[in-house]
Amino acid sequence: AFKVFDPEQLLGDELELGITCALLPKSHAGVELGNRHDPMGVRFYNGTTRGQDVFIPMEFIIGGQKNIGRGWQMLVSCLGAGRGISLPAMGVATAQSAFKSTVEYSFVREQFGVPIGRFEGIQEKIADIAGKTFLLEAMRVLTTEGLGEGIKPSVVTAIAKYHMTELGRDVMNQAMDVQAGKAIQKGPQNTLSNGYQSLPIAITVEGANILTRNLMIFGQGAMRCHPYLKEMVDLIHSEDQAADAPFNKVLAKTVWFSIKNALRSTVNSYLPFLRSADSQLAEVKPYEQRLNSISAKLAPLADLSLLVLGGDLKKAELLSARLGDVMSYSYAAMATIRFYEQRVSNREEAKPYFDYAMQWSLAQAEQAIVNFVNNFPHGPTRILMRTLTNTYTSSVSGISDDLVRELSTAAMQDSSIKAELTHLVKIKAGDGNDINSQAFLAKHAVLPILSKVQKALRAHPVVPFISFEHAVNKMLEAEQITQDEHTALLSYNEKRKLSVRVDEFTFDLELVDVNGQPIVETQSDAA
Repeated sequence: AFKVFDPEQLLGDELELGITCALLPKSHAGVELGNRHDPMGVRFYNGTTRGQDVFIPMEFIIGGQKNIGRGWQMLVSCLGAGRGISLPAMGVATAQSAFKSTVEYSFVREQFGVPIGRFEGIQEKIADIAGKTFLLEAMRVLTTEGLGEGIKPSVVTAIAKYHMTELGRDVMNQAMDVQAGKAIQKGPQNTLSNGYQSLPIAITVEGANILTRNLMIFGQGAMRCHPYLKEMVDLIHSEDQAADAPFNKVLAKTVWFSIKNALRSTVNSYLPFLRSADSQLAEVKPYEQRLNSISAKLAPLADLSLLVLGGDLKKAELLSARLGDVMSYSYAAMATIRFYEQRVSNREEAKPYFDYAMQWSLAQAEQAIVNFVNNFPHGPTRILMRTLTNTYTSSVSGISDDLVRELSTAAMQDSSIKAELTHLVKIKAGDGNDINSQAFLAKHAVLPILSKVQKALRAHPVVPFISFEHAVNKMLEAEQITQDEHTALLSYNEKRKLSVRVDEFTFDLELVDVNGQPIVETQSDAA
């Protein structure tokens, strides 16, 4: 892509023709394929292309001469589908990997005799990781299904690109906090470091996230989602002498549409018992009603913003970004409802995940509305916005501590919903995920025996308590546990120790095994 100038006016009267796209063979005279970059040490092909005084024939321009100056539209159109696939998928896969390893580690790793996942500080992180992973999977399914139907929903893919990569980063950062020392030691057992290192790439490419949120989501959404706005803009710029009559008709439709939006918002804001919901599931209806209320509020806010600020709304990036946030979190909530109703195999297991994802996304949308209204620059319009949307307070309902405890406990169970939310994690024998999973499943298998051991130790403490193995051996000698229970406990404990350890290296950075011996890499291992 490059900017075209015509100083000699060979192509017409204009001197500056705009951004243009062309396809150049790499062997074309003057084109230099330069050096390679190293983006975060990740295998992401990237390098330089240079050229000085390169002659570009007209046939190299995509679409020929008529497409000179249409490069920006082409670039945005290309992003319309692609940005909704690869990078959002990376965000989902990163979150699923972080979710799986974190809940399994939190269940196996103990402090003061209890799993760290039972401490409320950790529970807060686990609940957020689990709820957002559910939300991400729901958005992934809805977005890719639309693309699979041949639709190119550019606004939806912009939402997916920004929010799914940001949510993936958020989940990863919290997983790093929970796994702490284990997460920062690189090696084959580290399940987080590679994803943590590569996430900035997803944030940056195919439309940097700052640009996507502030300019593209609402900027494109306002034009594409409004039923009359694009037609009205086209008529304004039309050179047809007969354009006045159709413009007046479209303007009248637009005014009536805005009046209906204002009335709908007022009714939904002040008469919540009149809010509609189509779902047949009792647990979904309150969320759907709340979502419909948010949608009703967004419409007059957008209408008034376009009326008062006009084209300056593009420059008011903080405001347009907040309107984009309302759209985005509404889409996320809608995707979550659809996923819960149509995709999960066990709704009872999935309900705390669903509750968290819905409450979080709706709260984010409501907070964006509050922040938008509070910061709207035109005083009288701000008062009208408050009146139409019943936004007189800055308080927004959040997620309760009870839901945090419920979801964090559910996340550490070996359930079908956990399997569905980690299906993108491909386990390789002997890697960190495999080691964590073995310890996680082994502990679940011996939970009744561990409970028996804890009761026995409280009644008859083993003094001195040298190690878990020593205590279990003493209990076997005292016939407090059976031989089979003894064997199962020792097998679990070996898997537990392997799960909580971190990789070790010699001074020459040779990886060592659990016995401290350097691991010799074979040709098959290298392959």
